[in-house]
Amino acid sequence: MMTRRVSILPFLLIFIFWIFVPSASAMEPIKGAKVGEWAEYQVSGVGGETSTMRRSVVGKEGNLVWFETKTVQGNQITIMKILLDPDTGKARRAIVKNPPERAMEIPLNMVERTTETPSQRTPTKGKAIVTQETITTPAGTFKCTHVRDSGSPATDGVWSSEKVPVGGLVKSKIESHTMVLTAFGSSGAKTEITETPRKMPTVKEMIKEGIKEEFVPSVPEEEED
Repeated sequence: MMTRRVSILPFLLIFIFWIFVPSASAMEPIKGAKVGEWAEYQVSGVGGETSTMRRSVVGKEGNLVWFETKTVQGNQITIMKILLDPDTGKARRAIVKNPPERAMEIPLNMVERTTETPSQRTPTKGKAIVTQETITTPAGTFKCTHVRDSGSPATDGVWSSEKVPVGGLVKSKIESHTMVLTAFGSSGAKTEITETPRKMPTVKEMIKEGIKEEFVPSVPEEEED
């Protein structure tokens, strides 16, 4: 008997989405940002795994802004796009895509449950220490504001500069997670999600399609039929 092969990548995207997309309380990247701006980073984590991340502002709808993040790790590409209110940071729409899979729209109540990115977490172990430092990255040398908590080593924290678009992040190092700026620009950013996204299947639909329950994400009850 032949079993239809079902890709679970679109559903695994949701968990990546929770990690890399800013939460409603961490929308600083889009404040003051202009369409076309972009910044790229080298990201490293536990076990020495590395990836690249591109953050950009790719469009507007009225007063709302499309903020997009593209992450590449080996052959795996993940693109995430959120329509945001730049004044409140509230998400209006959210779309994810893992080529060659079709783009998928994520329910807004799942977006509201997202967590902050490592680069934007506010130090919480102790009193915040703020210093002015000059650091060099592959994208150049920058005079930065360095923020860390008193319980962390001086090599940890977040370094930012007003010269860098889409949030000002130059470098972040929190425990084993590091992001370093490699390139940036004030124009040229365009969305890589151009097709009409499909709706996220319900849990019942996922299981019906043959996806094992352990791979099925937890979907809020109001999203179920």
